[in-house]
Amino acid sequence: MKLTMPAVEPGNRDIRVDGVKVGFAIDVWDSQDPYNGAWEARLYSSATVPCEFAAIVNRLRLRDLRAELQRRLDEDGPWWS
Repeated sequence: MKLTMPAVEPGNRDIRVDGVKVGFAIDVWDSQDPYNGAWEARLYSSATVPCEFAAIVNRLRLRDLRAELQRRLDEDGPWWS
């Protein structure tokens, strides 16, 4: 399964697996790093019902967020099914 996070606009990314949108990530303010902020991912519980979230994941850097999502995908499988 291929995880990608294409940019939608500055501070906003889609989370896609094999081309299917399964969540999104936004750049949010973070008290630990107020100058750079942090990234928050909202993972859909279903690819067909994008208003319900299975989980919310936060990381300070986008690369760390992507690595965590890839780890979850590899270890636990699809979170949206």
